[in-house]
Parts: sequence; structure tokens; C-alpha cells
Amino acid sequence: MNSGYQEIVESIKAKTARLHSVYQHHKKLNYELTNENEKIKSENTELKAQINRLISEMETLKLTSTLNRKEGRIKQEAEGQINNLIREVDQCITLINRM
Repeated sequence: MNSGYQEIVESIKAKTARLHSVYQHHKKLNYELTNENEKIKSENTELKAQINRLISEMETLKLTSTLNRKEGRIKQEAEGQINNLIREVDQCITLINRM
């Protein structure tokens, strides 16, 4: 009987040692994955901030582009009005010269 118990005890010790080894491996793996997860979270936060900055820059560029187009239209309208005024002045000069 003593030898039977001895085999059971040895089997339990071997299984315990294997279980401890697996536990240590998973503990190390968990630590590495936790660190990697933290790095990814940090990178994600930085990328979100960069996206927000780029969106802000894009909105500024859109606004600038819109203003430039409006200024271009305003300039064209002003040039058109000036040309109309010049034509009217020319017509007036022509009428004056006919008198």
C-alpha cells in the first residue's frame, strides 16, 4: 500500500509542477499582452488626437477655400460693375460729343 500511495503522491507532484509551469507561462503571457494592450491604447489615443487635429485643419482649409471662391466671385462681380460703369460713362461722353 505504501508504494501505491507513493505513486499517487508522485503523480500529484508531477501534475502540480506541470500546472505551475503552465501558470507561470500564462502569467508571463498575460503580462506581455497587458503591456501591448496599454501601448495600443496609448497609440489609439494619439491617433484620435491626430485625427481631430486633421479634421480641424481640413475644416479650416474648406473655410479658406470657400472664402477664396467668394472673394473671386466678389472680384468678378466688382469688375463687371466697373465695366458697366465705364460703358455708361463712355455712352455719356458720346452723347455729350454729339451735342
